[in-house]
Amino acid sequence: MIPSMKKAILFFLVLLPFRVFAQGDLLQSLDSVLNRRRYYMDIKENRIRRLTQEMKGRDDRHRLTVAGNLFWEYYTYRFDSAMHL
Repeated sequence: MIPSMKKAILFFLVLLPFRVFAQGDLLQSLDSVLNRRRYYMDIKENRIRRLTQEMKGRDDRHRLTVAGNLFWEYYTYRFDSAMHL
């Protein structure tokens, strides 16, 4: 076997357990975020509500800027909500 191949195989054998451990931590973090879904939805809905209120009584240029921000909030919210069907 070529010496560099031995090093590569040894490298992967040493790192493989760390990768599995890290993947477990990643899955736990993902589960934690999914369990807090309602919290994140409330934040998003409050942001949308705040932007909607901000549209009232402003000049056209500011309303256009806020409308763009509101579009992106709804755009991402639409995809987040699709997970609940």
